[in-house]
Amino acid sequence: MSAVIVDDGTLDTVVEYDGVRIRYDTAYRYSFDCDEEFLDAAFKDFYDDQTDQLDAVFDSLPPDITLCYNDDCRCWKTPDEHLEGYSVVKCLMGCSDYRVLYKELPKITDAMWSRLQLEASDT
Repeated sequence: MSAVIVDDGTLDTVVEYDGVRIRYDTAYRYSFDCDEEFLDAAFKDFYDDQTDQLDAVFDSLPPDITLCYNDDCRCWKTPDEHLEGYSVVKCLMGCSDYRVLYKELPKITDAMWSRLQLEASDT
């Protein structure tokens, strides 16, 4: 996956990464020596934004709630069958944990999911 410059018909420079677009002033784009350097900086913006979003999501939940990285499951889970304030059910997708139910939980976007999967495969 890489950040790419897309033409949206405006004079701004729009960069897309994983379906998310960020708009930049064209003068900022040309302050770099080449498009590759600009795209590297744009990718860092996407990465930092995802980091902030993921940190906020995980900070809003009890420490016992994590994400299942199994693509068939892709749910919030906990190893504890009695998590105070939450309803849980045994996961039938091959996990040994419990799926967290009946509570409005933060949404993980496809871009954040891809990043989490990549990070999990590196460990």
